[in-house]
Amino acid sequence: MYTYGHRPVSDFEGIDKKPPPQARKAVGGGGSFDTLITLPVVLPPTVLGYYLLVLFGRQSSIGTFLEDRFDITIVFTPAGAVMAALVVSIPFLIKSARSAFAGIDPTLLHAARILGRTEWNIFVTIIISLARRPIFSST
Repeated sequence: MYTYGHRPVSDFEGIDKKPPPQARKAVGGGGSFDTLITLPVVLPPTVLGYYLLVLFGRQSSIGTFLEDRFDITIVFTPAGAVMAALVVSIPFLIKSARSAFAGIDPTLLHAARILGRTEWNIFVTIIISLARRPIFSST
């Protein structure tokens, strides 16, 4: 490895030891949240179905709680099928919403704050209206 001034230069041009600053910055949550959200997409459907059966089955703590307290059985019912479909499709909605929210110009939000809008009003009138189409396109 050669050095040029104070910066090491690798044998291959363009390869640095540190990623650029924008690659190191975490946008919209940590890596563990992103991994948890992406997990239903990358798991095979049989594995995901098995984990849902283990999580909501009659022998599990969640399944026992739902059956004892509310008389609800999730496994092999239409509600269970809807829940499984939601578990598979929600990651696509979340990823689309995160990219839609990241694409909103922060100067618009800053201008709304200067004009005296509350955070809830900014969310409802500006953020939702600007991110509506990308979010709905993912559903």
